[in-house]
Amino acid sequence: MRALHIFNELMPSGAEVMMISAAPYWQEAGITSSILSTGDTVGPYSDELTKAGYSIHHIPFKKSPFFFWSVLKLVVREKIDIIHIHCERAAFYYALCAFVKKKRTIRTIHNTFTFTGQLAFRRRLQRKTLHILSCRQVSISHSVQETEKKFLNNDTILIPNWFDANKYRLPDSKERQHARSFYALSENSLVVVSVGNCSPVKNHEAIFRALALLKDSLDFRYLHVGREEEGNPERKLASDLGIEDRVQFVGLSDNVVSVLFAADVFVMPSLYEGLGIAALEAMAAGVPVVLSDVRGLKDLKIIEGISWSDLTPSSIADRISRISVLTCKKRSDLSSSLSEQTKAIYDVRRSLHAYINLYKA
Repeated sequence: MRALHIFNELMPSGAEVMMISAAPYWQEAGITSSILSTGDTVGPYSDELTKAGYSIHHIPFKKSPFFFWSVLKLVVREKIDIIHIHCERAAFYYALCAFVKKKRTIRTIHNTFTFTGQLAFRRRLQRKTLHILSCRQVSISHSVQETEKKFLNNDTILIPNWFDANKYRLPDSKERQHARSFYALSENSLVVVSVGNCSPVKNHEAIFRALALLKDSLDFRYLHVGREEEGNPERKLASDLGIEDRVQFVGLSDNVVSVLFAADVFVMPSLYEGLGIAALEAMAAGVPVVLSDVRGLKDLKIIEGISWSDLTPSSIADRISRISVLTCKKRSDLSSSLSEQTKAIYDVRRSLHAYINLYKA
Protein backbone atom coordinates (compact mmCIF):
# COMPACT_ATOMS: atom_id res chain seq x y z
CA MET A 1 0.00 0.00 0.00
CA ARG A 2 1.36 3.42 -0.99
CA ALA A 3 0.34 6.65 0.77
CA LEU A 4 0.97 10.26 -0.22
CA HIS A 5 0.94 12.85 2.60
CA ILE A 6 0.22 16.41 1.42
CA PHE A 7 1.65 19.39 3.34
CA ASN A 8 2.39 23.04 2.76
CA GLU A 9 6.06 24.00 3.22
CA LEU A 10 7.84 21.36 5.31
CA MET A 11 8.67 22.94 8.67
CA PRO A 12 9.92 21.50 11.99
CA SER A 13 6.46 21.85 13.51
CA GLY A 14 3.67 19.61 14.77
CA ALA A 15 2.50 17.41 11.90
CA GLU A 16 5.88 17.10 10.20
CA VAL A 17 7.63 16.20 13.46
CA MET A 18 5.03 13.50 14.11
CA MET A 19 5.83 11.99 10.72
CA ILE A 20 9.38 11.29 11.88
CA SER A 21 8.30 9.10 14.79
CA ALA A 22 5.56 7.49 12.66
CA ALA A 23 7.93 6.35 9.89
CA PRO A 24 8.91 2.91 11.27
CA TYR A 25 5.29 2.08 12.11
CA TRP A 26 4.07 2.86 8.58
CA GLN A 27 6.80 0.58 7.25
CA GLU A 28 5.98 -2.15 9.75
CA ALA A 29 2.35 -2.07 8.57
CA GLY A 30 3.42 -2.46 4.94
CA ILE A 31 2.64 1.16 4.02
CA THR A 32 5.15 2.96 1.78
CA SER A 33 4.84 6.68 2.51
CA SER A 34 5.88 9.69 0.48
CA ILE A 35 5.35 13.39 1.10
CA LEU A 36 4.29 16.21 -1.19
CA SER A 37 5.37 19.73 -0.23
CA THR A 38 3.21 22.42 -1.84
CA GLY A 39 5.09 25.41 -0.40
CA ASP A 40 6.93 28.01 -2.45
CA THR A 41 10.05 26.13 -1.33
CA VAL A 42 10.15 22.51 -0.25
CA GLY A 43 10.90 23.62 3.33
CA PRO A 44 13.82 23.30 5.78
CA TYR A 45 12.55 20.05 7.32
CA SER A 46 12.69 18.04 4.10
CA ASP A 47 16.15 16.62 4.85
CA GLU A 48 15.00 15.23 8.22
CA LEU A 49 11.97 13.62 6.61
CA THR A 50 14.16 12.12 3.89
CA LYS A 51 16.46 10.64 6.54
CA ALA A 52 13.39 9.08 8.17
CA GLY A 53 12.69 7.21 4.94
CA TYR A 54 10.13 9.37 3.13
CA SER A 55 10.32 10.19 -0.56
CA ILE A 56 9.87 13.95 -0.90
CA HIS A 57 8.12 15.60 -3.84
CA HIS A 58 7.71 19.33 -4.41
CA ILE A 59 5.02 21.04 -6.48
CA PRO A 60 4.63 24.74 -5.54
CA PHE A 61 0.96 25.57 -5.00
CA LYS A 62 -0.80 27.71 -7.57
CA LYS A 63 -4.49 28.53 -8.03
CA SER A 64 -4.47 26.84 -11.38
CA PRO A 65 -5.88 23.65 -12.93
CA PHE A 66 -2.32 22.87 -14.06
CA PHE A 67 -1.20 22.57 -10.45
CA PHE A 68 -3.85 19.97 -9.65
CA TRP A 69 -3.11 18.21 -12.93
CA SER A 70 0.51 17.92 -11.75
CA VAL A 71 -0.69 16.44 -8.46
CA LEU A 72 -2.81 13.90 -10.35
CA LYS A 73 0.16 12.94 -12.52
CA LEU A 74 2.23 12.41 -9.37
CA VAL A 75 -0.47 10.16 -7.89
CA VAL A 76 -0.54 8.05 -11.06
CA ARG A 77 3.24 7.94 -11.50
CA GLU A 78 3.88 6.88 -7.90
CA LYS A 79 0.97 4.39 -7.92
CA ILE A 80 -0.57 6.00 -4.83
CA ASP A 81 -3.40 4.14 -3.09
CA ILE A 82 -4.21 6.64 -0.31
CA ILE A 83 -3.99 10.43 -0.24
CA HIS A 84 -3.57 11.79 3.30
CA ILE A 85 -4.17 15.55 3.45
CA HIS A 86 -2.59 17.50 6.32
CA CYS A 87 -3.05 21.12 5.16
CA GLU A 88 -6.15 23.31 5.22
CA ARG A 89 -5.26 25.14 2.02
CA ALA A 90 -6.90 23.43 -0.98
CA ALA A 91 -7.73 20.33 1.10
CA PHE A 92 -11.12 20.04 -0.59
CA TYR A 93 -9.57 20.07 -4.06
CA TYR A 94 -6.95 17.47 -3.17
CA ALA A 95 -9.82 15.24 -2.05
CA LEU A 96 -11.55 15.84 -5.38
CA CYS A 97 -8.36 14.77 -7.15
CA ALA A 98 -8.37 11.59 -5.08
CA PHE A 99 -12.02 10.95 -5.95
CA VAL A 100 -11.35 11.42 -9.67
CA LYS A 101 -8.63 8.76 -9.49
CA LYS A 102 -10.70 6.53 -7.17
CA LYS A 103 -8.18 6.76 -4.34
CA ARG A 104 -9.00 6.57 -0.65
CA THR A 105 -8.66 9.86 1.22
CA ILE A 106 -7.84 10.78 4.81
CA ARG A 107 -8.05 14.43 5.90
CA THR A 108 -6.39 15.29 9.22
CA ILE A 109 -7.48 18.63 10.70
CA HIS A 110 -4.56 19.94 12.75
CA ASN A 111 -5.96 23.14 14.21
CA THR A 112 -9.05 24.79 15.65
CA PHE A 113 -10.38 26.73 12.66
CA THR A 114 -13.08 29.12 13.87
CA PHE A 115 -14.27 30.21 10.43
CA THR A 116 -17.11 32.72 10.21
CA GLY A 117 -19.16 34.46 7.53
CA GLN A 118 -18.92 33.44 3.89
CA LEU A 119 -15.71 31.51 4.46
CA ALA A 120 -17.44 29.39 7.10
CA PHE A 121 -20.30 28.74 4.64
CA ARG A 122 -17.85 27.54 1.96
CA ARG A 123 -15.89 25.39 4.40
CA ARG A 124 -19.12 23.90 5.79
CA LEU A 125 -20.26 22.96 2.29
CA GLN A 126 -16.85 21.56 1.40
CA ARG A 127 -16.63 19.41 4.53
CA LYS A 128 -20.14 18.06 3.93
CA THR A 129 -19.15 17.19 0.36
CA LEU A 130 -16.04 15.40 1.64
CA HIS A 131 -18.27 13.08 3.63
CA ILE A 132 -20.25 12.35 0.47
CA LEU A 133 -16.96 11.56 -1.30
CA SER A 134 -16.09 9.08 1.50
CA CYS A 135 -13.17 11.17 2.74
CA ARG A 136 -12.48 10.21 6.36
CA GLN A 137 -11.97 13.43 8.37
CA VAL A 138 -9.85 13.22 11.53
CA SER A 139 -9.46 15.68 14.43
CA ILE A 140 -6.22 15.61 16.43
CA SER A 141 -7.82 16.67 19.74
CA HIS A 142 -11.16 17.09 21.48
CA SER A 143 -10.83 20.86 20.95
CA VAL A 144 -10.46 20.44 17.20
CA GLN A 145 -13.33 17.98 17.11
CA GLU A 146 -15.60 20.32 19.10
CA THR A 147 -14.63 23.35 16.99
CA GLU A 148 -15.34 21.50 13.74
CA LYS A 149 -18.76 20.50 15.03
CA LYS A 150 -19.64 23.92 16.46
CA PHE A 151 -18.47 26.15 13.59
CA LEU A 152 -18.80 23.84 10.58
CA ASN A 153 -21.29 21.16 11.67
CA ASN A 154 -18.60 18.63 10.76
CA ASP A 155 -18.49 15.24 12.47
CA THR A 156 -14.94 13.93 12.66
CA ILE A 157 -13.02 10.93 13.96
CA LEU A 158 -10.79 11.60 16.99
CA ILE A 159 -7.20 10.37 16.69
CA PRO A 160 -4.92 12.28 19.11
CA ASN A 161 -1.52 13.67 18.23
CA TRP A 162 1.56 11.88 19.49
CA PHE A 163 5.27 12.44 20.11
CA ASP A 164 8.49 10.46 19.82
CA ALA A 165 8.84 8.70 23.19
CA ASN A 166 12.24 7.28 22.24
CA LYS A 167 13.64 10.77 21.74
CA TYR A 168 11.79 12.82 24.36
CA ARG A 169 12.48 11.30 27.78
CA LEU A 170 13.93 12.15 31.17
CA PRO A 171 17.62 13.07 30.87
CA ASP A 172 20.21 11.72 33.25
CA SER A 173 22.42 14.12 35.20
CA LYS A 174 25.26 14.01 32.66
CA GLU A 175 22.93 14.75 29.75
CA ARG A 176 21.40 17.67 31.62
CA GLN A 177 24.82 19.04 32.56
CA HIS A 178 26.08 18.71 28.99
CA ALA A 179 23.01 20.49 27.59
CA ARG A 180 23.36 23.42 29.99
CA SER A 181 27.06 23.65 29.23
CA PHE A 182 26.36 23.69 25.49
CA TYR A 183 24.15 26.76 25.88
CA ALA A 184 26.55 28.35 28.41
CA LEU A 185 24.00 28.24 31.23
CA SER A 186 25.05 28.53 34.84
CA GLU A 187 24.01 25.88 37.32
CA ASN A 188 21.94 28.33 39.38
CA SER A 189 20.04 30.08 36.59
CA LEU A 190 16.38 29.22 36.02
CA VAL A 191 16.21 28.22 32.34
CA VAL A 192 12.92 29.14 30.68
CA VAL A 193 12.20 27.64 27.25
CA SER A 194 9.61 28.16 24.52
CA VAL A 195 9.47 26.15 21.30
CA GLY A 196 7.50 27.40 18.31
CA ASN A 197 7.83 29.60 15.25
CA CYS A 198 6.92 33.20 15.98
CA SER A 199 3.43 34.39 15.14
CA PRO A 200 0.80 36.42 17.01
CA VAL A 201 -1.03 33.17 17.85
CA LYS A 202 1.97 31.93 19.87
CA ASN A 203 1.75 35.03 22.11
CA HIS A 204 5.50 35.16 22.70
CA GLU A 205 5.26 38.83 23.63
CA ALA A 206 3.56 37.76 26.88
CA ILE A 207 6.60 35.60 27.75
CA PHE A 208 9.00 38.53 27.32
CA ARG A 209 6.79 40.82 29.38
CA ALA A 210 6.38 38.15 32.07
CA LEU A 211 10.13 37.71 32.34
CA ALA A 212 10.59 41.47 32.52
CA LEU A 213 8.39 41.42 35.63
CA LEU A 214 10.79 38.87 37.16
CA LYS A 215 14.12 40.37 36.11
CA ASP A 216 14.84 41.92 39.53
CA SER A 217 13.77 38.93 41.61
CA LEU A 218 14.88 35.92 39.57
CA ASP A 219 18.12 34.83 37.92
CA PHE A 220 16.75 33.42 34.65
CA ARG A 221 17.84 32.68 31.10
CA TYR A 222 15.34 32.36 28.28
CA LEU A 223 15.98 30.02 25.32
CA HIS A 224 13.69 31.03 22.45
CA VAL A 225 13.51 28.17 19.91
CA GLY A 226 11.83 28.69 16.54
CA ARG A 227 11.88 30.84 13.43
CA GLU A 228 11.58 34.55 14.18
CA GLU A 229 9.28 36.95 12.37
CA GLU A 230 10.66 39.17 9.65
CA GLY A 231 12.53 42.12 11.13
CA ASN A 232 13.08 40.29 14.45
CA PRO A 233 10.58 42.36 16.47
CA GLU A 234 11.01 40.15 19.56
CA ARG A 235 14.70 41.05 19.78
CA LYS A 236 13.72 44.71 19.88
CA LEU A 237 11.11 43.95 22.54
CA ALA A 238 13.70 42.15 24.68
CA SER A 239 15.98 45.16 24.37
CA ASP A 240 13.21 47.63 25.24
CA LEU A 241 12.36 45.55 28.33
CA GLY A 242 15.99 45.42 29.44
CA ILE A 243 16.32 41.62 29.31
CA GLU A 244 18.22 41.16 26.03
CA ASP A 245 21.30 39.85 27.85
CA ARG A 246 19.20 37.03 29.36
CA VAL A 247 17.68 35.80 26.09
CA GLN A 248 19.18 33.39 23.58
CA PHE A 249 17.44 33.23 20.21
CA VAL A 250 18.24 29.66 19.18
CA GLY A 251 16.31 29.81 15.89
CA LEU A 252 15.14 26.71 14.03
CA SER A 253 16.70 23.68 15.67
CA ASP A 254 16.86 19.98 14.82
CA ASN A 255 17.99 19.30 18.39
CA VAL A 256 15.05 20.54 20.48
CA VAL A 257 15.56 17.66 22.90
CA SER A 258 18.89 19.18 23.97
CA VAL A 259 17.15 22.47 24.79
CA LEU A 260 14.56 20.62 26.87
CA PHE A 261 17.27 18.68 28.71
CA ALA A 262 18.67 22.06 29.79
CA ALA A 263 15.29 23.54 30.75
CA ASP A 264 13.72 24.22 34.14
CA VAL A 265 10.41 25.64 32.84
CA PHE A 266 8.61 25.33 29.50
CA VAL A 267 6.15 28.11 28.64
CA MET A 268 3.41 28.01 25.99
CA PRO A 269 0.95 30.93 26.30
CA SER A 270 -0.68 30.44 22.88
CA LEU A 271 -4.01 32.05 22.02
CA TYR A 272 -5.07 28.61 20.74
CA GLU A 273 -3.52 25.38 19.50
CA GLY A 274 -4.54 22.20 17.74
CA LEU A 275 -3.09 20.20 20.62
CA GLY A 276 0.44 21.44 21.28
CA ILE A 277 3.03 18.78 20.44
CA ALA A 278 5.85 20.93 21.80
CA ALA A 279 4.13 20.82 25.20
CA LEU A 280 3.91 17.02 25.00
CA GLU A 281 7.61 16.81 24.18
CA ALA A 282 8.52 19.10 27.08
CA MET A 283 6.50 17.08 29.59
CA ALA A 284 7.89 13.80 28.25
CA ALA A 285 11.35 15.24 28.94
CA GLY A 286 10.24 15.99 32.49
CA VAL A 287 10.10 19.79 32.18
CA PRO A 288 7.48 21.55 34.34
CA VAL A 289 5.18 23.46 32.00
CA VAL A 290 3.16 26.67 32.09
CA LEU A 291 0.32 26.52 29.57
CA SER A 292 -2.46 28.95 28.73
CA ASP A 293 -5.94 27.64 29.46
CA VAL A 294 -7.19 27.79 25.87
CA ARG A 295 -8.64 25.42 23.29
CA GLY A 296 -6.13 22.89 22.07
CA LEU A 297 -4.10 23.10 25.29
CA LYS A 298 -6.93 22.59 27.75
CA ASP A 299 -7.19 19.04 26.34
CA LEU A 300 -4.03 18.32 28.35
CA LYS A 301 -5.88 18.74 31.64
CA ILE A 302 -6.02 14.95 31.80
CA ILE A 303 -2.37 15.24 32.85
CA GLU A 304 -1.85 16.22 36.49
CA GLY A 305 0.83 18.72 37.47
CA ILE A 306 0.53 21.30 34.69
CA SER A 307 0.64 24.97 35.75
CA TRP A 308 -2.23 26.80 34.05
CA SER A 309 -2.16 30.53 33.35
CA ASP A 310 -4.29 33.04 31.55
CA LEU A 311 -2.85 35.03 28.64
CA THR A 312 -1.48 37.92 30.70
CA PRO A 313 2.20 38.47 31.57
CA SER A 314 1.40 38.76 35.28
CA SER A 315 -0.26 35.35 35.36
CA ILE A 316 2.58 33.73 33.42
CA ALA A 317 5.17 35.38 35.69
CA ASP A 318 3.35 34.09 38.76
CA ARG A 319 3.41 30.47 37.49
CA ILE A 320 7.09 30.68 36.56
CA SER A 321 7.89 32.09 39.98
CA ARG A 322 6.04 29.25 41.73
CA ILE A 323 7.96 26.63 39.78
CA SER A 324 11.26 28.37 40.54
CA VAL A 325 10.87 27.77 44.31
CA LEU A 326 10.09 24.05 44.12
CA THR A 327 12.41 21.91 46.23
CA CYS A 328 14.65 19.42 44.42
CA LYS A 329 12.47 16.56 45.65
CA LYS A 330 9.19 18.15 44.49
CA ARG A 331 10.69 19.06 41.12
CA SER A 332 12.02 15.52 40.64
CA ASP A 333 8.67 13.98 41.53
CA LEU A 334 6.84 16.40 39.20
CA SER A 335 9.24 15.67 36.32
CA SER A 336 8.81 11.92 36.65
CA SER A 337 5.04 12.20 36.92
CA LEU A 338 4.68 14.46 33.86
CA SER A 339 6.90 12.18 31.78
CA GLU A 340 5.11 8.97 32.76
CA GLN A 341 1.62 10.40 32.19
CA THR A 342 2.49 11.87 28.81
CA LYS A 343 4.01 8.64 27.55
CA ALA A 344 1.04 6.60 28.76
CA ILE A 345 -1.60 8.81 27.12
CA TYR A 346 0.03 10.06 23.90
CA ASP A 347 1.84 6.95 22.74
CA VAL A 348 2.55 6.98 19.00
CA ARG A 349 1.59 3.32 18.54
CA ARG A 350 -1.98 3.86 19.72
CA SER A 351 -2.70 6.71 17.29
CA LEU A 352 -0.87 5.07 14.38
CA HIS A 353 -2.86 1.88 14.91
CA ALA A 354 -6.05 3.93 14.48
CA TYR A 355 -4.75 5.53 11.27
CA ILE A 356 -3.59 2.20 9.86
CA ASN A 357 -7.07 0.78 10.48
CA LEU A 358 -8.52 3.71 8.50
CA TYR A 359 -6.03 3.10 5.69
CA LYS A 360 -6.93 -0.57 5.44
CA ALA A 361 -10.68 -0.29 6.04
